Amino acid sequence: MKFFKILIFNLLLSLMVHIRSESFNNIWSRMQYKFSILELYLSNQNFEKSKFFTSFWYIRLNNLRSLLQGPVDYDFRAHPDILETMVRGPEAYLSYEEDFLTNYLSEFTKKKIIGFKDDDVQVAKVSKVFNYSANTVGHLYDACRILDHYQKDPEVIVELGGGYGNLAKIFKQILPEVTIIIFDAPEVNAIQYLFLSKMLPRTKIFFDIEPINDFSTIEKGSIYLVPIFFLTKCKIKANIFVSTFAITETPKFVQEQVIKKRFFNSDLCYITGDVSDVGLIKNSLESFYKTINYQRSHIVLKHATFFELMTY
Repeated sequence: MKFFKILIFNLLLSLMVHIRSESFNNIWSRMQYKFSILELYLSNQNFEKSKFFTSFWYIRLNNLRSLLQGPVDYDFRAHPDILETMVRGPEAYLSYEEDFLTNYLSEFTKKKIIGFKDDDVQVAKVSKVFNYSANTVGHLYDACRILDHYQKDPEVIVELGGGYGNLAKIFKQILPEVTIIIFDAPEVNAIQYLFLSKMLPRTKIFFDIEPINDFSTIEKGSIYLVPIFFLTKCKIKANIFVSTFAITETPKFVQEQVIKKRFFNSDLCYITGDVSDVGLIKNSLESFYKTINYQRSHIVLKHATFFELMTY
């Protein structure tokens, strides 16, 4: 009996080592296989891409497609179209977020992030307070703002526009049981698949061609990367809907689909974006939620003014 226990333990240990040490080459090959199947499927569906993407993203998505179909790139986040749209620099507003994370969290949220570490070794740790990257400070700020208001563990989070997947990774680190669904361009979903597969080797990550029609079939605790084209077909009930600097960049058609779904019937919405494009979103939220906290964001850039919006 003791021999079998040792044998089983060694087998489990070997499996864990294999999971942890899967090469990035394998992850890249698997991404390319899944992406090629998705591309073939979408090419036969006749989606009107202009309804889903602005001209700003058209060029960038084509560039990303070339990256994804090419050889393994271990430093894929340094690609110009990722660097310019999904990676933050160490701007002055970093100190605002550090101050919030240090001094203003609720006791519930403090307990959730105890022991949190920025384990992404490929990015510069610009925060002297936490030894985190600028992206991680900003996304941890977003996650903590949400948890401070929600005050319990959400079961399902829906994110519209997920960048390269850093916010989803942070949510999974501090909320291991949560299910996350990200709607994005297929090319960006593929980038998310690369990053999340590497950073969360024990998490099941689905990147397939089927819309989520029956919510009961979702595997709890998994991450689903869903092409934005399936937005109209997916039937999802979320606890939290989040979109950071994405929903206001989408065409009116995408915004209207999210509104029709009542923001996935979420209990809480957390949205940031460009003030000049918030009208349709804000007006719709006012008809669905009793309380809306709308304020100017602490993030200020030369070309735009941003907002931060929370419903509850």
